[in-house]
Amino acid sequence: MSFLLFFTRYKEHVLKLAHYEYSKETGDWCAYIEAFPGVYAQQNTVEEARQELEEALEGCILLNIAKGLPLPHFEKFSGVEIDSQKYAEMKSRQSKEVYA
Repeated sequence: MSFLLFFTRYKEHVLKLAHYEYSKETGDWCAYIEAFPGVYAQQNTVEEARQELEEALEGCILLNIAKGLPLPHFEKFSGVEIDSQKYAEMKSRQSKEVYA
């Protein structure tokens, strides 16, 4: 499986775990993912909040991979337990292939 396909599928898997709440105080929709502390969005509509949340999640996933940190819910997503360092190495190899 290519890195991009893996990344997209994992991101979509994690987005299914998102929580959405409407704030009467601000009139905005808030979205967050408990497994990724700090991944949070606040927008006027649910769809805008989801888009912002997706962007924040993408950055967090890529940062975790780059630093060799674990990816929450990865075992449930992949069905196998794989060290996130291997995915960081895979990402590095793919980048070299793309720019070679």
